[in-house]
Amino acid sequence: MAKIVKVGVLSVTKIAAVYYLLIGVLYGILLSALAVLTGSISQAIGFLLFTPLFFAMFGAIFAAISVFLYNVCSGFVGPIEVEVKQ
Repeated sequence: MAKIVKVGVLSVTKIAAVYYLLIGVLYGILLSALAVLTGSISQAIGFLLFTPLFFAMFGAIFAAISVFLYNVCSGFVGPIEVEVKQ
């Protein structure tokens, strides 16, 4: 069994930011389509621009906090065990 003793905060944060940015793009498209249906073009543009940015920002922040807490907690209770094939 391999053990995940420590996780790099910056590496997970970068991946999470990109992941949540892509999810934010999907939500931005959905929200802007709904805004266009209600007749608000300026609101649709705002959704397209700001939803992905907010998703990426908050996703990265919460991922960094989660990884930091994992690193702290793994010191107390032990690391996660993972079975890998080589």
